[in-house]
Order: sequence, then C-alpha cells, then structure tokens
Amino acid sequence: MTADLAALRWPRQTARLTLRPAVLEDAPAIQAYRGVAEVTRYLGHGPLDLDGVRQRLLDHAARTREPVLDVVAVDTGTGELVGDGTLGLKDAAAHPIRRSEVRLAEGWIGYCIAPAWSGRGLATELARALVGLALGDLGLRRVVAHAYTEHVASRRVLEKAGLRREATFRKKVLADEGRWMDDDVWALLREEWPDRPQ
Repeated sequence: MTADLAALRWPRQTARLTLRPAVLEDAPAIQAYRGVAEVTRYLGHGPLDLDGVRQRLLDHAARTREPVLDVVAVDTGTGELVGDGTLGLKDAAAHPIRRSEVRLAEGWIGYCIAPAWSGRGLATELARALVGLALGDLGLRRVVAHAYTEHVASRRVLEKAGLRREATFRKKVLADEGRWMDDDVWALLREEWPDRPQ
C-alpha cells in the first residue's frame, strides 16, 4: 500500500476552519506565532525567524521517501490564518520480506495554534481533520502523535481527537533549561477510528 499526499483535494472544511496546503507566502503569518518561545516550547524546535519558517516549509516539501505535508488552518469567518498542522507519512515496521506491502502505511500529525486563538477548541478541530485525512482519505492503518507529558493542553487535544496514549518515553528530550522531559506517544488504528466508513 502506498499513500499519496498529492492526491488529497483542497480546501477542506471543518466546523470553523478552512484547511489548505501551506505556501511560502504563509510564512510571515506562521512566523508570528512560531517565533514565540512560549509557543515553541513543546514543538521540538525553538522560536523560528522568517527564514527558519520558510526553510521548514521547503524542507518538508522536498521530502520524497517519507513525505510531509504542511497545512494552514484559516478561520472561515475572518479569513485569518490561526494555526498550522503537519501530516507526515512513514513506512510501517515490517519483516523485510513484507516491507513492500506496507510502504507508507503509517502517518503522524502535529499542530500549532496561534496564542490569540487558543482555548477555543481549534487545535482539536485541526487534529481531528488531520486524523481524518490520514485514516480516511489516505486509508492509512495507523496514525501517531507525540506530546510531552507535561504539556497537558496538547494531551487533551489528542484525547479529544480520539487518540489513545500508547507509551511514555521517560526523560527522552532535553529541554532548553537543561532538564529532561518525558514524551508520550499517542496513536489510533483505522479500525478504532470512530468516523471510519462502515
């Protein structure tokens, strides 16, 4: 099985958001919040300047082996870019003889909402949409997400989006201030997805 991110149709609507692939012209709006240390604390990268955001978008777009798609979330009412998400594909673990049967059978998601728009359930809406793209449109068998154990808000988002905590990696990531943080892995199988076609 091979999934194809290029086959996805856009734009996508949720209750309050319009999702579409990110373009370089979105970089200033993305940088306005991904450039803030408080926002990036749990994102796996520090604050990004404009060139850093552009480079991130270009790096993701250039990946071919395990492709990554960046999307932006636009408030449907105002047209304002309120956040972004990422959907990546990866090869599933398989015995070498069976690897060709499961190429790109797994996906991973990430999301970030601008602080001015946080606390309204938009991250959950975005995460649910990314799960739907992965398990529904692409037909992946599994989707995962990571959230640091102490990042309670993100853990709530993943739970509300239907994922279950699958594992905790103790003291996996060294934080900026020199202490180690635990990393939780959240996952959902296609057969567990409540919105799957019957």
